[in-house]
Amino acid sequence: ALGARGASGAGEDAAAPPKMSEAFATWDELEESFKASSGPAEGVTWQELEDRCRPGALPGQSQGGWISDGTPLLDVLRADWDTVRALGTTHIELAAHLDAVWAKAKPCDYDDPGKEIDYDPRKLPGNTLAATGPVHLTLDCVRERGIQEDLLDPYTWSKGWNVQWSVTGGDSTLQIGGRDSEAGLLRYVKLFGFYEGGADNDYRLSPGSLVSVLTGGSQVQPGDPLGASSPTPQVEADPDLGQPWWVWTLGSLGVCAAVYCIWLACWEGIYGRVERALEGESEGDDDFSASACEKTFAAMPSPLCGVGADKPLARPFRGSAADEWARLMATSQTGIRTSAGESRALVGGPRGPLSMRPPPV
Repeated sequence: ALGARGASGAGEDAAAPPKMSEAFATWDELEESFKASSGPAEGVTWQELEDRCRPGALPGQSQGGWISDGTPLLDVLRADWDTVRALGTTHIELAAHLDAVWAKAKPCDYDDPGKEIDYDPRKLPGNTLAATGPVHLTLDCVRERGIQEDLLDPYTWSKGWNVQWSVTGGDSTLQIGGRDSEAGLLRYVKLFGFYEGGADNDYRLSPGSLVSVLTGGSQVQPGDPLGASSPTPQVEADPDLGQPWWVWTLGSLGVCAAVYCIWLACWEGIYGRVERALEGESEGDDDFSASACEKTFAAMPSPLCGVGADKPLARPFRGSAADEWARLMATSQTGIRTSAGESRALVGGPRGPLSMRPPPV
C-alpha cells in the first residue's frame, strides 16, 4: 500500500512510506511486537511497560500514571497512531519539530532561557505540516526537586529528568516532560509513538493538539480520542481574587487605630477615677489622702499611694518620668512602705547603696 505521500513513480517504482517511528515503521510491526511479547526497546517488554504506565511509586512509574485512567497501553498507542496517520505526518517528524523548538528557544537554559520565539515549521527538512507561516510561541520551564525515572530504563539514573517545559501557541498550552528527544516524553514519541494517555492526564501530549499549535490552527486536527480535542487552555488569574495592597494597608492602619483608641479609653478611665478620688477626699488641698489613693488602686502595691506609714505622695504621677522620680526622691526620705507595712530606707539595700540616677526619659 502507498503511504500518505503517494508515489514518486508508477507501478513497482512506488516510494515506500516513511517510517512512523524509530522502532516500528508501521503499525503492523508494533502490533506483531505486542503479540511476540517483546518490546519497543532492548531489555523491556510490553507487559513491563503496561505495569509502569499505571499510577504508583514503583520503578519507572509516576504518581499520576503515564496512563491515568487505566486504558490498556495498546489501545492508547493505536488511537494516537491513527491520529498521526490521519494528519499525514509521523511520530518522528512531530518529535523533530519540538526538537527544533527546544534548540532554538533553549527554554530550560540556566543563563539565558528563551521565553518567546517565532517558529516556522516549513523550514524543517521533510516537513509535511500544512503551515502557512511562522507561529509565535511562548515557552516556560519548571524544575522539580525530585527525579522522574525513565519509563524504559528506570534503573539508569542518568536517563531520568527533573524538568518540564511548556509550549504555548494562541490560547493553548502543551506540557512536555523531560527535555528534547534525548530524555523524556519526546523520546517515547520518537521511538514508538507514545504521548501518554488518559482523559484527565494534564501531561498528555495530544498529537492533534501539537499539530494545531505548530501550524497556528491552519491544519485541521482530528478529535483526540484519548482526551480533550484541544490543548490545555491557559488559566488567567481572576482579578477579583485577593485584594490590592492598599486595601490591606488601610485595613491594618484601621486595626491599629482601633487598638490605640481602646487603650486610650481604658487609660482615661483609670486616670479619671484618680481625679475623682482626689476631688472627693481632699478638695482644695495639694495633697490627697492615702485612703483615697488606696481605694482607687486597691489591687496595686501600696508604695504607689504612700511614703512612710502616713505621708502620701503630693499628687498622682504626672509629667515626665524624670519629674516624677525627682518628686519621689524629695518626698521619700523616711522610706517606702512595703505591702506588710514595714519600712526600709531608700539609701541602702541587700546589694549596697541604691542609685539615685533618675530613670531615662
